[in-house]
Amino acid sequence: DPSKLDPYGRPAVVAVKREIDAEQAKTVRRIFEWYADGHSPRWIAGELNRAGIPSPGATWKRTVRRCAGWVGSAIHGDPKKGTGILNNALYAGRYVWNRSDWVKDPDPGNRKRMARPESEWIVVEDERLRIIPDKLWKRVQARRGERITAPQDTRPRAKFLLSGILKCGTCGSNFVMVSQYAYGCASFTNGSKHLCANDMRVSR
Repeated sequence: DPSKLDPYGRPAVVAVKREIDAEQAKTVRRIFEWYADGHSPRWIAGELNRAGIPSPGATWKRTVRRCAGWVGSAIHGDPKKGTGILNNALYAGRYVWNRSDWVKDPDPGNRKRMARPESEWIVVEDERLRIIPDKLWKRVQARRGERITAPQDTRPRAKFLLSGILKCGTCGSNFVMVSQYAYGCASFTNGSKHLCANDMRVSR
């Protein structure tokens, strides 16, 4: 229905009311507490998989199903993009709109995420949606800041011939470089043996 499109030809936004899922909120708080206590995202992912707690994407209807479980990247995410559980401001009662836009690349036809400047963000405070106490949120963000500002290795990353080609015969995930000399299953590396039991190492 053309009348339901916005000025850019996109489907108009339908207002929804958000509610907190108590069981999932408990898992989110546990993740923040573990991280604030010094545990790594990979360690946290392993503990969640060991406990059999469903990951956020466990119910997604993917055309290609990978092992359903937690991985470290879903927890630490990217602070600049606001992705990952530890960077989700909604857990602190703050909703951010207009953070990015999806633009279609005319050549391959793929949609590409384009970040908007912070001056264009629309931020709404809603304490009703807060899951993480302010003190805990600040502890986690302080630790995140320390890691981001720590000296980084700026040397170009080496590219390896078989990266993205080797697949795990157990779960179907990619084999990635897990050390300077060997490939290993990404699910086992990032989610522990509780996500994939394949601990094989393939010499580069």
